[in-house]
Amino acid sequence: MAGHSKWAKLKHTKGLVDAKKGALLSKISKDIITSVKVGGSSDPNFNPMLRLAISKAKEANMTNDRIERAVKRGLGGTSSGDDVISENTYEAYGPGGFSILIDTESDNSNRTLTDIKTIINKNGGKMANEGSISWQFSEVGFINIEGDSTKIQTLEENLLDIQGIEDIESEQTEDTASVVLIIDKNLFRDAYSKIVEVASNMNAKIMEAKLIMQTKNLLELREEDLSRAESLIEKIEEVSEVTNVWTNIQ
Repeated sequence: MAGHSKWAKLKHTKGLVDAKKGALLSKISKDIITSVKVGGSSDPNFNPMLRLAISKAKEANMTNDRIERAVKRGLGGTSSGDDVISENTYEAYGPGGFSILIDTESDNSNRTLTDIKTIINKNGGKMANEGSISWQFSEVGFINIEGDSTKIQTLEENLLDIQGIEDIESEQTEDTASVVLIIDKNLFRDAYSKIVEVASNMNAKIMEAKLIMQTKNLLELREEDLSRAESLIEKIEEVSEVTNVWTNIQ
């Protein structure tokens, strides 16, 4: 029986690892699709945003076939033999009343919705009607840059002149600094190319570039609700068809 219990535990652990890997690859596929649409090109030589997304895909051991399929979907097409993929966003409330948006890509939307409903209901939340949560968020561009902490002030000053940047926040340690930019979605493409130029001139590296859903109002949860919220979000993210989870948690 001990051997059986050990095998059951191993299978459970492997299932969690596979689910997390599947969720990660789904997120990266979504980033590739977005980078093609925003960057305006399926050629990474002319689309630095796509080049970054493909680099992350290869770091995660995504196959070339899957990368190519994501690029084609970014262009609005599909590959022969591909399953029909539906993109859906589900809305819910978590414990303590915080808001949740859940982006999915699935070849079986009914199964995916059932999985998400089960997780939400078992972890102190409830599904919400369409539109009751989404109005609390707006889609914006997000870019994270890392560079030399001694040059952070100059980097920020050079970025301030770029049209479309709505907010700049920075963190720094003794050696390195991180700058996060929030950008008007409609100006994201033009702003991105200029940000790439500024970052390159300052020997800084763009670590992330994507579209995100930004909450208009943050909600501060009690400590006990925050712990339950973190557990719920982690379980939702383990569903392989989930590409993003957005909340309004402080």
